[in-house]
Amino acid sequence: MQRVHQIVFVVSLLVLCWLGMMGVHELGHVVGALATGGTVKQVVLHPLTISRTEVSPNPQPAIVVWLGPIVGCLLPVGVWRLVPSRFGIVRNIAMFFAGFCLVANGAYIAFGAFNGVGDCGEMLRTGSPLWTLLLFGGVAMSCGFFCWHRLGSLKKFVSEPAVVAPVTAYVMVLMLGGWIVLLIWPRLLALILILLAISPILLFFGYLNSLLIKRVGILPVLVAWSILGTLIGFFLPAT
Repeated sequence: MQRVHQIVFVVSLLVLCWLGMMGVHELGHVVGALATGGTVKQVVLHPLTISRTEVSPNPQPAIVVWLGPIVGCLLPVGVWRLVPSRFGIVRNIAMFFAGFCLVANGAYIAFGAFNGVGDCGEMLRTGSPLWTLLLFGGVAMSCGFFCWHRLGSLKKFVSEPAVVAPVTAYVMVLMLGGWIVLLIWPRLLALILILLAISPILLFFGYLNSLLIKRVGILPVLVAWSILGTLIGFFLPAT
């Protein structure tokens, strides 16, 4: 059963990382659009599709397109660095996710640069030289692999399935199931975020919220949840 728990944990973690990476990447596009006076028409986040953000009008397409991978790399790294070392499991998962986002975004930009795939085509059309895409991709992937290297030996992890506690494995499954449900029904996600904003008690159910409250105070956290919930409610269509 220890091997089963390990497999369940790994599969759930990888799928969560993939979905989370797309979400953070698209958040960067949304931030870029709002910061430059663009209008976000649609944000597609679904477990069975590749994410995308449609902006029209888009007065600064270069900024919007670049903020996707930039925020997609920097935000997960920032979250990882905020987790204290005494929370070992949470910090390691956050580090793995940061590495995943760095590698995924870096590979997307570096390899997509050669045939103008997705964001890469927009970057090239708006004047970004090919070498900037290759440089960004190379640096991001290198930093991502460095994060993974700091986690320790993969061979040791595979050979010792007992390092994954059953509760950790099934918490990951529950998180994955909940995230998929929220992606399928985005209005539900917006509602939950708004409820978090208007109910201070719920803000203490989660380490990240507690950490943010301790660092910046409860009022900025309430405002942030309200803004995020409202944005998702407007920009994600009901399915």
